[in-house]
Amino acid sequence: MSLPLLLRIHHLRPFFWLIMGLITLRCAQTATPNGGPKDEDPPELVRSLPETGTLNFAGDEVRFVFNEPIQLPTFDKEIFISPYTVRPKIILSDNAKRLRIQFSEPLRPNATYVVTLTGIKDLNERNPIEESITLAFSTGDVLDSMEIQGRILGPTLGRAVKGMTLLLFDADSIVEGNYLRKRPAYVSKAGDDGRFRFQYLRKAPYRLLGVLDDDQTNTYSQPGELVALPPDSILVFPEDTTLLELELLAFLPDAQAPRLQSYAWIHPEALALRMSENLDLSQARLHATDTLGRDSLPVPAYTWLGGQDFELLVAMPRPRDSVSYLHLLGLADSLGNPMDTVLMVTPFRSRKPESPLLKPPLLLPSEAAYEAIAVRALSLADSARFSLSDTARYDSTRQFFGFRLAPDGFRFRLLPHLKPDSLRPLLLGVSGAFLASDDSLLQDSLFRYPVKWFDQEEYGNLSGSLRFDSTYQGPTVLQLLNKDQKVVRSTRDTTFAYKTLPAGTYTARVILDTDSNGVWTPGRLWPPSLPERIFLDPTPITVRANWDFDNHLIKVSLDPAKAPADSTASGDKAKK
Repeated sequence: MSLPLLLRIHHLRPFFWLIMGLITLRCAQTATPNGGPKDEDPPELVRSLPETGTLNFAGDEVRFVFNEPIQLPTFDKEIFISPYTVRPKIILSDNAKRLRIQFSEPLRPNATYVVTLTGIKDLNERNPIEESITLAFSTGDVLDSMEIQGRILGPTLGRAVKGMTLLLFDADSIVEGNYLRKRPAYVSKAGDDGRFRFQYLRKAPYRLLGVLDDDQTNTYSQPGELVALPPDSILVFPEDTTLLELELLAFLPDAQAPRLQSYAWIHPEALALRMSENLDLSQARLHATDTLGRDSLPVPAYTWLGGQDFELLVAMPRPRDSVSYLHLLGLADSLGNPMDTVLMVTPFRSRKPESPLLKPPLLLPSEAAYEAIAVRALSLADSARFSLSDTARYDSTRQFFGFRLAPDGFRFRLLPHLKPDSLRPLLLGVSGAFLASDDSLLQDSLFRYPVKWFDQEEYGNLSGSLRFDSTYQGPTVLQLLNKDQKVVRSTRDTTFAYKTLPAGTYTARVILDTDSNGVWTPGRLWPPSLPERIFLDPTPITVRANWDFDNHLIKVSLDPAKAPADSTASGDKAKK
């Protein structure tokens, strides 16, 4: 070989070794094999060391062997040990198929240990295990054998709640319902059917709480998240059995008092207060004072509108041109969370009038009436400020109809004496004096609202009764829902007769109104209170025009096994 050729090879030698190094590095990289179907199966446990049921265990670590590589789990997130131990060392070996948990301190003598794995995922596709894996062993001669199992349901009968984490606490570790960030003694995971199971428990009193656990901390760490409670706040095992079977109800807890969010003058004599939620005004005491708390005057009238805006209309008894304090006492939500507050009301500022009615008149065929909300409280003396007529252009040719005014605070109903022609458009007239009684221009103005009457032949009638499959004899609320799931009729009885229903398809909803307040009541953590149960009839009700549907029977099943089944990931979140 010639000398120039040898020199060229010598200069190329560094590039040769660089290329060989890159090839070697590429070959050493771990990658998911191409081709074949996507892995959608979670990892499976092959064996554990020791095995469940082992007595007199004296080792310093436990091992779990899986059928495929897994991701490194975290103590207190995917790995939970009871009784509580100092954070152990977590090791993956054997190509990430073997999970080793090394204890950081000696185990207690004569104690049953339960190691629970939740949410273990495979390495490549991150498929999680669906149910918890439990390993139980004893450092003594006896293995604890008590067991708790059950199911999580939503307030609506038959609806299981999946995806919840079950936290079991020693009863004396929870004081006055304070579960926030408390570490439980045992953890379990509910399946897709809402079922859960605790095994190898000590015979002791417990408290049980289900949480949605979005942050995966195995604690109740987010107040306001979905929770579940059993009927009894403290669980005690009977003397003659090792098994305790439970049904938990899931709900969004409410421990906050209602809040006043804003207020606005809607009339020189009236305010609209926007609240944070529905109110119970049965014990309300409202009065207004000056800024020194003197000259107290009771509020003459107030009306709760509810709806999506949660508005309370209040008639102000004090002069509108001075600063006043409005005292709101005795207000509460449906759970009894109280609200007592004082609002400083600044003077009314004049503005261009818009309408004497806050909402357009609504036709109520079942009551043969119109209903509306005025900008101030009404009395029977205001009847002269209303009129009901046809739409003729001139007063001399216009036909007027008699009516009766039924005021209820700011809300009123107008009931015609003579039923107008259902095909004829009508005008409901309201005097401008509603807006400002001291304004001569408004005194002479008239606001007209187009309305229609109903044609009886376009509506049907529905009557019937409820029948329970149990001995329940408590109060109930029957609600009739339209296709938009809006309540169109409601009654607090086991028999019903709904007249003048628009033709269409309806659904029946029954609330077991155990607190007799006429509405659905949610649950709370402390004092512990479960939400009221709801039965949703799976059979639609069809109402035909100009038909009478009599003796309709709604069969209410309170047995979850017989109720219409449905699964939901988040439970029932009915707004109050």
